[in-house]
Amino acid sequence: MATLFDPVELKWSGSIQLRRPRSGHSSLMIETDKVLVGGGQHQRSFELINVRKMHSRLLSAKLPHPTDDLELLRLNDHRVWVIGGQNTRTGDTTDQTWILDLGH
Repeated sequence: MATLFDPVELKWSGSIQLRRPRSGHSSLMIETDKVLVGGGQHQRSFELINVRKMHSRLLSAKLPHPTDDLELLRLNDHRVWVIGGQNTRTGDTTDQTWILDLGH
């Protein structure tokens, strides 16, 4: 679940139910009101959170294996570079990187 902070009221309020439970994941703001969440312990999926609409949706793209402690970096176009992390199944640090095209 993602809980939002209201800077006017100075309190946490409102929540957005994530599509997958996550720990050890990475998040990246890709637009003013959109956050990409990816990977995590036992997770291969990505989801896009729309903060304005208070909604989350799974993307069709998946990592080749569950990856935790990864990093998401925004490129100059509508792509995200996925680097680092560990294969959750084996515990091995990955030497792979991936490019996720969000196709806007």
